[in-house]
Amino acid sequence: MNYTEHYNNLILKAKSRSLTGYCESHHIIPKCMGGSDDIQNLVLLTPEEHYVAHQLLVKMHPTNKSLVYAANMMTVGSDRVVRCNNRSYGWLKRRLSECLSESQSGTGNSQFGTKWMCKDGNNKKVKSVDINEYLDNGWTFRKSIRMCKMCNEHPIGKSMFCSLHKGKTRHKKEPIVKMTRAESVRIANIASTSDSSKANRKKTFKDIKHQQGESNSQFGTCWIHNSEKSVKINKNDLQSYIDSGWVKGRKMI
Repeated sequence: MNYTEHYNNLILKAKSRSLTGYCESHHIIPKCMGGSDDIQNLVLLTPEEHYVAHQLLVKMHPTNKSLVYAANMMTVGSDRVVRCNNRSYGWLKRRLSECLSESQSGTGNSQFGTKWMCKDGNNKKVKSVDINEYLDNGWTFRKSIRMCKMCNEHPIGKSMFCSLHKGKTRHKKEPIVKMTRAESVRIANIASTSDSSKANRKKTFKDIKHQQGESNSQFGTCWIHNSEKSVKINKNDLQSYIDSGWVKGRKMI
């Protein structure tokens, strides 16, 4: 089959008409082959024609990997266009697989020229040009075997524990002691304050009679309660509440 002829006929047909509705812009000469974004190098195709055009380009230039990648992206589709049911999808995916295999072989592979080395339980992937330097520093050609953190007997992979100890209690946790906000603030203040500054502050509070006597917001009040609630009252009114059946003190919940 003359793929070039089919491709040229498709482009000529597209140039001699005007499309209405959804269409896609196509580079007649692909950008990976030197094509530009000039209007002379662009043509409007239907989604189906655009898909076929990219497949023809792959057939015309079978060694160009960029064309394979571009054609494969045409199989993704969208909400409005479904292309993946085309029979040629199979050969295109197989061609993509071949291109990926070729690009990841030899020096194209990201792991090419590297080796795993270990020292003191540490593993590291080293480039071939640096291997001698690592050997001189005591590193060896292998990956150290990691052991279970709990029993230190069974080898493990990425996990910290072997299959026997996964999910089991690692250690007995100490009970959590809950504190009120006032207690946590008080402890923080104590921890951040030196003995001398605490003594000076205490002396200052004593001198100015901070929160002492009538300056205390609780001065002259007391708590009383009945069977339903607790209230704070002025001590001068205490006797009248006692006569009404109230009890001095705060009700314990």
